[in-house]
Amino acid sequence: EQLDAPSRRSALGPWSSEDLLKYNFQSSYVEGDRLGKLSGMLEQLAQGEGGKRRVLAILTQNEDGVVAVLNLLKMAGLARHFSAVWTYPLRDATGRPNAAYQEGGEWTLFKSPVDRTHTHKADVLVKIAAEPTAWFPQLPRRPSCTFSDGLLQLRLPEVVLVDDERTSFLSDSTGQLPRTCKVARYDDDYRDCGPLNQLGGLGAHSDADYVTLQQFVEQPWDFHYRPAAVDEESTVDGEIRRQLSMHGEVERSHTSEELDKALRQRSKPKAPPSSGGEPGAVDDHQSVPQEAGAVAADVGRATYAETAAARGAASGGGPLP
Repeated sequence: EQLDAPSRRSALGPWSSEDLLKYNFQSSYVEGDRLGKLSGMLEQLAQGEGGKRRVLAILTQNEDGVVAVLNLLKMAGLARHFSAVWTYPLRDATGRPNAAYQEGGEWTLFKSPVDRTHTHKADVLVKIAAEPTAWFPQLPRRPSCTFSDGLLQLRLPEVVLVDDERTSFLSDSTGQLPRTCKVARYDDDYRDCGPLNQLGGLGAHSDADYVTLQQFVEQPWDFHYRPAAVDEESTVDGEIRRQLSMHGEVERSHTSEELDKALRQRSKPKAPPSSGGEPGAVDDHQSVPQEAGAVAADVGRATYAETAAARGAASGGGPLP
């Protein structure tokens, strides 16, 4: 496997690098370059207090592996913002690397301890906070790096998880993560892909997302949960609660919101009428790499979307232009 994003169309099938960036990261709902805005937001998030930089990393459940994830990040120009990428579950039992870390601008593959941890993001983050050197191999070799002190003394309340799946925030084993940011999702007709589900991501519909996340990271005490003041007895929900109260305490469901995604594909233009054939009868499709239709996956999702482009890179694409 090679850590190089493909630049040749032959490595991507019918998709060019420009196509993949457009369908994975750009948004048709806001003006301007969303990919550039994401990059700017990541740079701002990395600017910590007192000259120390915050560490950004990606943890993703991705069957295509860490090389596919990292190659898509490189193609988008976002890899430079991250210090590590961890994937789970392992694709096979061969001991193939499931993670990568960045040191001095160079990425190196390694095998993280994720296979010794429950495959739940909350559990993994607890392990990372308890043993950061096992997840950031560059730490022991570079004790003077700008973020080493913060990572070596890392505590779980200092970790912020940004995710579009609510169940990632709560584990039966380790409980609720203290600092989490839920990214909204939606269904819509997306570009020429038709109706798609589970779209979304930071800045997909509003540039205010970038500022909000920055403020949440820097001033979490300003973000309290404030339920709306309503007369519960007069609402339908209130009546339902009264009905259910006879059967025991009601709790929030922690089942996964992750549904099967609609196939990411775009339609070819219909063929012109031809003699002896039915006008416009061509109804062919070009398969879009999985996740490529997502306007955005949030920093934790869209940027590490598994794609055929990345898979092509894993089997040997050309160098990043």
